[in-house]
Amino acid sequence: MKTENKYTKSPKKKTIEGVEKKMKKEQTKTLKEQAQQYENTDTKNIADLDKFDWNMTLHTYKGETTDDDGNPKKFAYKYLEDKHGTRYRVPWTVIGQLKDFVEENPEHNYYKVKKTGSGMKTRYTVMPVPE
Repeated sequence: MKTENKYTKSPKKKTIEGVEKKMKKEQTKTLKEQAQQYENTDTKNIADLDKFDWNMTLHTYKGETTDDDGNPKKFAYKYLEDKHGTRYRVPWTVIGQLKDFVEENPEHNYYKVKKTGSGMKTRYTVMPVPE
């Protein structure tokens, strides 16, 4: 008698009916239900925070995209992550301004960033926030 183990069994084939049933089951949500469950996974900007503690851990994200000619292009950015897992990108100009603050008052912990302009004309202003 020949026995089959999980490595010799032939894989199960999905039937068209099975796939269609699964699709129908997934499509039973209304637009309202889907919108209520939607979670945006984009990275926000540090200026979106009311204030931040500069003792938060600074992370580095590294990724790859393509340039206009289709060639691979690597990129990286720094970000903070809040307790809910939301990422906030921290531009280098903000890090440079915070360096100036730490030299002046190393005991102060809370700051806010004001963002003005857009694109290449974006400017960031770091301001201390009362603790």
